[in-house]
Amino acid sequence: MNQYDIIDDIHAHADILQALLKKLGYQQQNGYYQHPAQKAVFLGDFIDSDQQNRRVIELVKSMVEQQAAYAILGNHEYNAICFHTYGADGKTPLRAHSQKTFSNINSFYENIILTPKNRKRSLTGLKPCPYFWS
Repeated sequence: MNQYDIIDDIHAHADILQALLKKLGYQQQNGYYQHPAQKAVFLGDFIDSDQQNRRVIELVKSMVEQQAAYAILGNHEYNAICFHTYGADGKTPLRAHSQKTFSNINSFYENIILTPKNRKRSLTGLKPCPYFWS
């Protein structure tokens, strides 16, 4: 029987996430956190609110790639992807570029998306995660 640890709303707090994983019995080996008998299930909202966006994304992504966790995107990731993705006309963003929407993803933008290369790498890392509304 599989056992799962459900983790949500990390909001770029990598230090807190690492402390939680350790408390739950996960150990960092071979560059990712793993548990001998459990898997983490991340329910999105990895980014925003702090300056550790990149570390959270890398930590979660490495666990998922090594099959130590599952992850789905939250509305914060969805909004960041839509903010930087344009519709069929190539001009209209899927998420309006207003002051309100920019302020909602500002810490992610400042922390990761400073160059087109970083933007492509970060958003590409997020897009493969499944996303759905429950």
